[in-house]
Amino acid sequence: MIKHILIVLFVFLFCKESFSQADTLYTLSGNNVIHNYYIKNKNNPNAIYNSNAYSSKKAALTLPFLDDFSQNWIYPNQTLWEDYNVYVNSSFAIIPTTYGVATFDGLDFKGAPYNFIFPTAYGAADTLTSKTIDVETITDSVYLSFYYQPQGNGNKPEAKDSLSLEFFRLSDSSWVRMWGVPGEANHPFKQVMLALDTSFQHNSFQFRFINWATLSGNEDHWNIDYVYLNDNRTHADTTINDVSFITNHHNL
Repeated sequence: MIKHILIVLFVFLFCKESFSQADTLYTLSGNNVIHNYYIKNKNNPNAIYNSNAYSSKKAALTLPFLDDFSQNWIYPNQTLWEDYNVYVNSSFAIIPTTYGVATFDGLDFKGAPYNFIFPTAYGAADTLTSKTIDVETITDSVYLSFYYQPQGNGNKPEAKDSLSLEFFRLSDSSWVRMWGVPGEANHPFKQVMLALDTSFQHNSFQFRFINWATLSGNEDHWNIDYVYLNDNRTHADTTINDVSFITNHHNL
């Protein structure tokens, strides 16, 4: 009898301990959507990572420059951007400005961590670089605007993490940091307006976004939306005159 009581008591305590454990969230090591797409297309000679589609040795773009990330998926629009590390999607952002965003994280274009070896590896992760843009002959003031959101439906970037924007200066062939923000918890999309002074108004202008993050997993997310560069703008030119979806939609 005593043996049976001890067995019942042991089972009760074991179950109580098992069910009392708190839920634990684990960071995903990769992005299966990107990875599966890459595996399916890696031998396709027309795939962006198997071609010269992202070569900058093409005629410079002209104003206006606009990307709301609603036309291309997985990778950025190859007619506008040089690289393809960010993840273009409609799932990571919360109430985006328009349908589709570019998400920065700690994963490469294959959907795998930049660094498999060290769990605490940290550094520059995704880069999104514009094609060359001719802003030498402009009518009036040139402004670049965009919207950004930390975390969204992803992982919160820590205070040491960051998202920054750089302009290319032709006079000394250097990249100049023009804006940046440290990691923080999720908040609604915020708009940033930056003027191009005369040192950047040349026929080979470029800009690029860079995030600093943990390089060993799908972490430290930032979402970018509605990148718009044009002349005849002012700092108060913050209204978007665009009718668009902002979430996944079905047939009308």
